[in-house]
Amino acid sequence: MNDMQTAIALSSMIENHMMPQEFTLQLTKALIPAGVNICFAGLSDSGKCNVLLTSIKEGMGPDERIVTNIDQCREISCHNEEVTVDNILRLAKETDPHRIVVDLKSSEILEVSEILESMPWVSLVAAVYADNVEQLRFKIWKMFAARRISIPEEYLDQQINEMFDVVLFFKKMWSGQRVLDSVVEVGLGEYRVIYSFNYNAYEKSLGSSPMFIWEMGQYFSSEFSAKITARSGCFVPGKPTIS
Repeated sequence: MNDMQTAIALSSMIENHMMPQEFTLQLTKALIPAGVNICFAGLSDSGKCNVLLTSIKEGMGPDERIVTNIDQCREISCHNEEVTVDNILRLAKETDPHRIVVDLKSSEILEVSEILESMPWVSLVAAVYADNVEQLRFKIWKMFAARRISIPEEYLDQQINEMFDVVLFFKKMWSGQRVLDSVVEVGLGEYRVIYSFNYNAYEKSLGSSPMFIWEMGQYFSSEFSAKITARSGCFVPGKPTIS
């Protein structure tokens, strides 16, 4: 994972305009403590892995058990073995983790899917090489295809929905600045953009940080908001209901 070097405090990411403060707090105070399945997506050197590492360390509970194949997370794992496709399923069954944290590739996709299906209390935090929703859909399909399982188009979104609740997309700008491009809630055949980076403001500012703006597109769904708020004790705004 060449874009994960050392963890940078999320407060520094806010100060450097990599992420909006409101969502950063939701991530570490609500989504991660609630055990949401999160995908950190982006291309190489986009910053996705650094945010994954920092978010996990700041948001996880002190007694959590984690199975991971990411070297930089080994210090917080509940095992001493190097995780491979040959032992990840066994380690999950032996340690009964709260969550698995993986650099997700085709070599682990079937085993990770089996863990989520057979141990539904385990949450998934994964880094995936994808730049947008369409690339993510193709990437997941390609991972399964590499293991000789072809997912029909009409079932692909269901598979992604079973794996992830939220996807965070990261990008590296022409100026070298890394930013949270968008936050997407995954539904059944629906990808709802919650936050998005304002590229027009960025272009007008010529890359100067005071003009970095994130726009809120939609609220999290009311069901998702209620679940996260109940699990974490931290209120996450949901779609208003009309009485």
